[in-house]
Amino acid sequence: MATKSMAKAKPKTTKKTAKTAGKSSSSSKRISEPKKKAADKTKSAAVRKTAAKKTKKAAKVRAASMKKPKAVTAEEQIKDAQKGRGLLIGTRTVFKGIKNGKVSDVFCASNLPETTVMDLEYYSKNSGINVKKFNGNSAKLGEFCGKPFKILLTAAKK
Repeated sequence: MATKSMAKAKPKTTKKTAKTAGKSSSSSKRISEPKKKAADKTKSAAVRKTAAKKTKKAAKVRAASMKKPKAVTAEEQIKDAQKGRGLLIGTRTVFKGIKNGKVSDVFCASNLPETTVMDLEYYSKNSGINVKKFNGNSAKLGEFCGKPFKILLTAAKK
């Protein structure tokens, strides 16, 4: 009796015989049932993990959107970007960052040339970037950023 119950416990697999070797049927390529169940368990565990990550991210986004936005000046945002995300300094690097989508906010000095202002407005409209004016000229902006040179444009990285 014990041998019969063990024989039933073994997974059933089909073997190809000489007659069925030439035929391609779906029944000849079956996976044994225990292996299939194990594969399903690992897939479902992976699906649960990714679903849990997505819900956590969604909760963080909802919590961030519920906070009331403060009135933040350009100076405060520049200091915050210097400490955390990073700053892009200079007209060429800022425009490259805008085109590549690596910029969230742009800060310009009060003495920025009109041609650059027009280009900046064009690119900011297309990419949805906030442009803020710094209360001071390029020398003051350079000093505020802690650099020994003048800065016309600076941008906060995403």
